[in-house]
Amino acid sequence: MKRTIYFSFLLITGVLFLSSSCAVKRTASRTVTDIDGNKYNTVVIGDQEWMSENLKTTRYNDGTPIPNVSDINEWRLLNTPAYIWYGNDITKKEIYGALYNWFAVGTGKLCPEGWHVASDDDWKKLETLLGMTPEQLEGTGMRGTDQGGKLKEAGNRTWIRPNEAATIEFGLSIVPSGRLDRDGVFVGNASGGTIWTSTETSLSCAYYRHFAVKSKQIGRNPLGEKKYGLAVRCIKND
Repeated sequence: MKRTIYFSFLLITGVLFLSSSCAVKRTASRTVTDIDGNKYNTVVIGDQEWMSENLKTTRYNDGTPIPNVSDINEWRLLNTPAYIWYGNDITKKEIYGALYNWFAVGTGKLCPEGWHVASDDDWKKLETLLGMTPEQLEGTGMRGTDQGGKLKEAGNRTWIRPNEAATIEFGLSIVPSGRLDRDGVFVGNASGGTIWTSTETSLSCAYYRHFAVKSKQIGRNPLGEKKYGLAVRCIKND
């Protein structure tokens, strides 16, 4: 009979230890590969399976190229899908992934087949498992208690100090990928990670999640302008 082991994962030492606060199911060496051949580690938390890395693909899952728009003035005028590397520096790819505008997210074809960009409800389900109350879930701005710290990559490999309360005990390994704002300015690499959800709030905005170097909470904002370039995390379909 296949045995299921529940545990928390400590990245720095590689130590595995039983969790008393939340059941985390992780299958050793489980991965998923995108259409470009990028391979991602995954983590199972409750009944959700998440990529534990930001998306890096330059093509949709049907093979169609996603436009790489490196000209900032052109990016600011876009109402169509695009991606960019932080600072137009492809060496950022392996650790931080790509930054996509929401028009790329809205195609529904960014993630590998059988996966999708995590929705606001997907995130709330995870946040509930980590201990947020119903009132905190529906809030905006930085909310909850220590849930963000449980998801951030620990240490200072990617985050600058103090990387408040980061433990990576749930294996999602959120990194400070920064963002490209609507005015074409790159901000936040090493100090913040901002991640699209697939949930629209208006013709021009959608929800995102935010993680900050000086916070152990998780930010939720319904006013992410679709022109932003943000990171993407994929979750396996039910």
